[in-house]
Amino acid sequence: MTDGASGAAAVAHEAGRTPRSRRVAWVASALVVFLYLLLTVSPVVLPRLVSPRGRLLHVAAGLDSLATNHVRLDTPPARPWRNVELDYRIRPNEALTFVLDRAGDDYALVRLSRLPGLDSIVAEVHGNAIVAKRALGFEPGESGHLRFQRLAGAIAVICDQRAREEVASARDGGTFEVTMFPPSSPDLHRRVSLGEVMLEGGIALPPLVAMERITSPVTLALVAGLAVWLGRGRLRAAAARALPHQHSAEVGAIATVLVCLAILLGAMTVIPRVQLLMSFTKEERLVYRTFASVVVALSFAFLALRDAVLGRWPRLRRKGLLRGFMVPPLYVVFIGVCFVLLVILFDRVQIRTEPTYELARLADGRSPRIAVLGGSSTRGYPFPPLWGASYPMVLERLLVAGGANAIAWNLGVESATLSYLTERYDRWVTPLAPTLVVINNVANNAFGDPGPFRDGLAELVEKALGHAQHVILVKEPMLEVVYHAGRWASVGPFYPMLDEVAKHPGVTVLDPVPMLTEQRDELLFMDDVHLTPQGHRRMAEALARAIRELDGAPAMAPAAAGGPAAPAPGAP
Repeated sequence: MTDGASGAAAVAHEAGRTPRSRRVAWVASALVVFLYLLLTVSPVVLPRLVSPRGRLLHVAAGLDSLATNHVRLDTPPARPWRNVELDYRIRPNEALTFVLDRAGDDYALVRLSRLPGLDSIVAEVHGNAIVAKRALGFEPGESGHLRFQRLAGAIAVICDQRAREEVASARDGGTFEVTMFPPSSPDLHRRVSLGEVMLEGGIALPPLVAMERITSPVTLALVAGLAVWLGRGRLRAAAARALPHQHSAEVGAIATVLVCLAILLGAMTVIPRVQLLMSFTKEERLVYRTFASVVVALSFAFLALRDAVLGRWPRLRRKGLLRGFMVPPLYVVFIGVCFVLLVILFDRVQIRTEPTYELARLADGRSPRIAVLGGSSTRGYPFPPLWGASYPMVLERLLVAGGANAIAWNLGVESATLSYLTERYDRWVTPLAPTLVVINNVANNAFGDPGPFRDGLAELVEKALGHAQHVILVKEPMLEVVYHAGRWASVGPFYPMLDEVAKHPGVTVLDPVPMLTEQRDELLFMDDVHLTPQGHRRMAEALARAIRELDGAPAMAPAAAGGPAAPAPGAP
């Protein structure tokens, strides 16, 4: 069929289309455009706004976030809150922490807990460490009403209009924040509903009904719908030229494809893993946006394939057994298969950034020289690569403050396994000539049979002992181990492997779990395995103590006066 004949057929078919069919097609197009922009262009982060009034905003994982599930009260600048009322719901094994008057690392907190190992408390925090705490005077129920009222030098906490507590407020504070345990849960918006908010001066914040951010779903939907409406003529002509047979067949087929695609993209937004990834690093958001784009591309590739088949075999547009190619179920199956394949691919994608900056740091004769190997929990995920509060960097500062001329290289890499670290050991670690090697890499290997893990760990330790004076194996702490004693489903079989390998001379095992368990009232974990700044500090303290207690402290021996410096990375 020539272009002229195709265009004529499209025009003739267009004349016969009903207004209703046109509306269906363009509403579906607007929906797809909206969802695609939401997932690939908009910087809006998930979990969504957690309050019907829109005042509790999710805090993206950054230097000031206390957990993955972390929201902050949105108030006008320089207008601190005076009264905050809200409703809460807590399921078993959950806890809600209300952070009051936070100023940097100083704040007061009130925690409502239904987790057996985590008490309900009120506490004062300075430098991210709890300096004073006491048990909450009332037992929180599954649901209730809370009111926080600012007093002179303190904050009153009133539960269900009956129970009352007071906690000292941080100086020069003003923020109001909420975190949820477990922190990796995306359900905080279902646990807290904000009510009345009163500012200093008696100003009540009105509900945010029409005031939406530029990047909100409502705004994106309006923009997408307006763009489709204004350009409907050109879009219709472009569709007729690009897909002449498709366009001249049934508008319902195109609408069905677009609606299926919209449903698919909408379903992706409720996947917990997707919600968390959209709140984490730029690299992960890029991978996810690529994922969504590929799904869209495959969908329109199906349209092109369908159009080509309709052009080659026109009888498929008639009734009969072969008409199945045109019906919606075939497209649903097609896109379902693509979706499953892409989910598998997406789950296998590993984002790894080699520690180039760390490898360029010269020892300059310093000792101890400590190479810290691990995964993302060592690197400091989800914080920036040059973030200075990861536990290897804090460890270096602690040792220097104690009089040692130490250097600690953070060689943590996201998703790194023992085999990954072993393959790169000679290229990364050997040129650094470390006197001590720390290996903290359990979680990324905690699947399948522990046997390969033991063998891989033994191989890596053997490499390290080829030049290092000592090796410390860390039982990588995880939230399930610290807060759920006895529920070590993922790492339980792997911890004993460290003790087996540590029977070799020069190898020590560090188990930071008991120390972290003692400090678990603090906010230690961003999610299931990644640490908060306070968690990194506690890990550094445990490592510094272990290094000082080494038998004879061989790794703590100072460098000889005028001795040679460690070679630069890559030097022979």
